[in-house]
Amino acid sequence: MTEEPMAKYVIGDLCNCLNNDDWQDYCFQDVLPEGAFSFHTFTGDGTYVDSEGREYGVDSGTIGILPLDKVSDMGKLREALKYRIVQVLDLPAVSEADCYETDGVITLGPVVIDTAA
Repeated sequence: MTEEPMAKYVIGDLCNCLNNDDWQDYCFQDVLPEGAFSFHTFTGDGTYVDSEGREYGVDSGTIGILPLDKVSDMGKLREALKYRIVQVLDLPAVSEADCYETDGVITLGPVVIDTAA
């Protein structure tokens, strides 16, 4: 039996790891770097907890997943990690089919965050 390939991902409000140009592309054109997915939270900004108890601070009303190698502003990411408002996790490779939002519950591969609770 072969193991699933693992990759490092940033999970949280992607404004905390994208440079201004990349963030503007997402905000105004709904364009994210390859392999990234993002969804609106049910209740907007705030702090949300996933099914494993990890916290995510949200300032843009969105939570997403981004491959670590697609981060365009490492300074923002370091600051966000310092304040524990995003997470960097080793996860099995994630595809579009693995990422979705249903009734305020955001699923990002194996990470599930209920933003309606």
